[in-house]
Amino acid sequence: MTSETRALLRPADVAPQLGVTTGRIYQLIASGVIPATRVGGAIRIPREAWEQWLATHRDRALRSSSDLSGAAVPRKRMSTRHTGQVRPRSKRAPR
Repeated sequence: MTSETRALLRPADVAPQLGVTTGRIYQLIASGVIPATRVGGAIRIPREAWEQWLATHRDRALRSSSDLSGAAVPRKRMSTRHTGQVRPRSKRAPR
């Protein structure tokens, strides 16, 4: 089933339409800018809600993807695992 025929879209399906990353789509969903719902543990965007949102926000979205919500979306603190920093290996006793 392609993204054109699905009733529920994944954030990865809509990101290219706005020219932003999937992570930015998740931020916009978390801040309530883009309508979404949870299906099990997955976040999905209802196609009808997406098309309606896109019709009303397209000009603004294409102008500046960082200005979609009108306010900055606070970033979550990430653990060092995601920052690219190298942590020293734990010191284990030799076997």
